[in-house]
Amino acid sequence: MPGQVRSTEHRSAHVLVVGAGPAGCTAALRMAALGHRVTLIERGGPGRPAAVESAPASLRPLLASLGLQQAVDAAGCCRSSGAWVQWAGSPQRAGEVQSGGLIDRQRFDALLREAACAAGVRLLGAHARAARRAPEGGFELPLHDGRLLRADGIVWATGRSGDAAPGERCGAALVGRWSGDGQPLGHDSRVQAGPEGWAWAAPQPDGGCTAALFVDAQRLGGLDAAARERLYRDSLAGYGLIASMLRGHLARPLRVADTTPRRAAGTVEPRCVRAGEAAFSLDPLSSQGVAAAMRSGVQAAACLHTMLGRPADTALAQAFLQEQVEREWQRHRRWRAGYDAEAARHFGTPFWAQRAKDAASRELPAPSVSPADPLPALDLPIRLDGRSRFQPAPMLEGDWIVAAPALQHPGLPGPVGYVQGQPVADLLAALAPGSSVARVLQAWAARLGAQGAAGLLQSWWRLGVVVADTAPPLQPR
Repeated sequence: MPGQVRSTEHRSAHVLVVGAGPAGCTAALRMAALGHRVTLIERGGPGRPAAVESAPASLRPLLASLGLQQAVDAAGCCRSSGAWVQWAGSPQRAGEVQSGGLIDRQRFDALLREAACAAGVRLLGAHARAARRAPEGGFELPLHDGRLLRADGIVWATGRSGDAAPGERCGAALVGRWSGDGQPLGHDSRVQAGPEGWAWAAPQPDGGCTAALFVDAQRLGGLDAAARERLYRDSLAGYGLIASMLRGHLARPLRVADTTPRRAAGTVEPRCVRAGEAAFSLDPLSSQGVAAAMRSGVQAAACLHTMLGRPADTALAQAFLQEQVEREWQRHRRWRAGYDAEAARHFGTPFWAQRAKDAASRELPAPSVSPADPLPALDLPIRLDGRSRFQPAPMLEGDWIVAAPALQHPGLPGPVGYVQGQPVADLLAALAPGSSVARVLQAWAARLGAQGAAGLLQSWWRLGVVVADTAPPLQPR
């Protein structure tokens, strides 16, 4: 039975997690909680520059599920914040519920490492070389100082890697830290699109701010440090929403960051998985970097735990992780394509026109119903679309990856086995012949709450998963 502990399972193995950022620390925490001996390898060096980053509202429940929310709140390294956005038209403010908050990455990453150590993870400062499979099984990982570590499984969470996906243009960011002038800047981050790129700024707790200019990487080709700073200053002067935050002086030289969405060719092998940006990296416009890395860490840990404890399910675990990466990747591409198209219509410049063209060339699937269409009338009969299939698919159930019944449909980003913890099979029972919108909402509200039921039905209606039942009623004989 799915989720049942098998007699052949062994719950304790030695796992190496290489990389101590959000993905690596999350994977280490989860593997330790699942009963494994874990060594977390932290690369030496100067560490991450002091800066803040935007984070989505979805980060908070993720932290809560890992038992980290109270510690993060007490440390004050993740503060709630709104955001001003000027993409195509007038500035609009998104409240804290929509925009999430700002993370002090130095303090946040340090807290994650401390939490991992408190959970029994061994933290080791070292530079790791390429791993190799040991003749007797498992892995050998050479370190820069000549030591050799052995483990049963490995999680690679070493940051950005892989090639740009087909159709992706190379992007870059110039990131500056401004000292401020002693006057408070408020608590909101700011995002603004311009003719040849976009910009982001967020206040620092000390009164300064971090501001980044995002451009086509080709614009930085051949520029020395002085020329990059001129481009940065001149460009940001044209972003009115951002320029008003640039007070004082640049506190340190500009940092150049790669912003190209990338994917690694091999996300998962037997007992060896990639997590976070070692598997895939997203466009920073989404502000999903930290949250996506931590979700990836949870999924990588579940995958490796299953491969170690249930070797017969290795292929199932591999399929799960590959599917999760693909789902996150495609969801992000669809989301970003909408912003590229909107900016292309507003500015009409080659920069945005090319990005919109690249997005269109990827042939991303579009919903069968426009997002502007309202939910149908309460008395309308509805049914599941005929293209829907209900088949076993790899799912995370408890601590293991199992084959569980899942709904599959062209409009969905991937198989759906559970919604808010409820089996999809139970929810679909409400879509019996002759069911109306009102009857389905009533049945789902008992499981998901009224708001959750309405949100699910509206989403599936827009995606074409649920359609109007236009079949004529059966006539009594």
